[in-house]
Amino acid sequence: ALFPLLLVHLVFNSVGHVKPARKSTEFRPMTKVRIGGEECELYNDQIFARLRAQDGIQEGDVDEHQFQFSDLAKGGGKGGSLMQFTKSCKLLVKQLSGDDHASLMEVAEAYSVRILDKDPSLLCRFYFHFHREEDDGNYVVMNSLLPNAAVDELYDLKGCADDKIVRKDGRSVAQVHKRWFKLHWLISECSFGCCLPPERVEYKEGKTAARTAIFRLPTEDCSRVLKATTSDVDFLRRGGLMDYSLLVGIIVRPCEDGNIPEFPPGGAPDQPIVVLEDGVAKAYYIGIIDFLQGWTTGKKVAHVIKCLFAPKPISTISPEPYADQFLDANELRFQTLPPAPAAKRTHESSRSVMGVEEEEGDEEEEGRGWAGEERPPRRGQGEGVKTPVVMR
Repeated sequence: ALFPLLLVHLVFNSVGHVKPARKSTEFRPMTKVRIGGEECELYNDQIFARLRAQDGIQEGDVDEHQFQFSDLAKGGGKGGSLMQFTKSCKLLVKQLSGDDHASLMEVAEAYSVRILDKDPSLLCRFYFHFHREEDDGNYVVMNSLLPNAAVDELYDLKGCADDKIVRKDGRSVAQVHKRWFKLHWLISECSFGCCLPPERVEYKEGKTAARTAIFRLPTEDCSRVLKATTSDVDFLRRGGLMDYSLLVGIIVRPCEDGNIPEFPPGGAPDQPIVVLEDGVAKAYYIGIIDFLQGWTTGKKVAHVIKCLFAPKPISTISPEPYADQFLDANELRFQTLPPAPAAKRTHESSRSVMGVEEEEGDEEEEGRGWAGEERPPRRGQGEGVKTPVVMR
């Protein structure tokens, strides 16, 4: 539900913002707060105040000068949740469904422990969980994982047939879904693909490309991303949550005279991750979103329907197999790069800058997931199990 609104935000904000260094603020739990000029009742703020204190988020970041409830708009996804960025574009106010609200109430403490843990996390951050009396709705204030700049590529990845490309070559890809009432589309896709509109063809080709997309990162960063994903998914698995997505945004810029171009910072710590390849610099912004969906009766019914009619593998499966499916896909799509002399850095907005030109003797490391390191064991596996993923 986040993407259509997010894409408008990206297209019309092509200049990267300067994000100040994260400064801890005072730990101050509250029972009420003014958001968008309205007094709102807070849930579990003794928990979320810790996250605000860690990331330097203050009440002024969501006051009436930064946000107005009248600006809320539907995101355009299947859920139709209302949402809106603050004027600073670093935070997003989003309406929660009843199921999402119940899930956050249940997992809030464990979620904060995961975020505050010394090990890195890719989960998006929630800073306020509140109730608005005006519409009797429940909302969250969360961080924006992507920068305040138009990304060239944007992937929404679940590790199944629902994977898709949201932006390609610097432009939005229309999300033209196939529906049961479009019978002529169903017949066409089962035959020769004729009679399909170009937007549907591009969207379908993007879904196929997203399933096999490979992201090549320096060894340290690849290991860090995969370990964070494994720990995050372990938390989501224990919480009985499913249907979450890995969001991967990429900005591509030429690397002139051996200098790394400047990239806007992301909303997640230590991002973007910047790599060089064939004279081009790529900045990766990576995070996990939409992770409050529980295994409800509605999802169980949808599972039966999708098992009969939807392309496989499907996303509507119980939390345990969903977690395994999600992790398996990410272990394949993230690959490590051999080290090479780093180019000159012209700024400090990114955590990592690595050259990727292949040198003699590096061929065996090319394309190896986890670089043969020990990964955090999954449920049912013993400690210290080496599981290198090698792709050629």
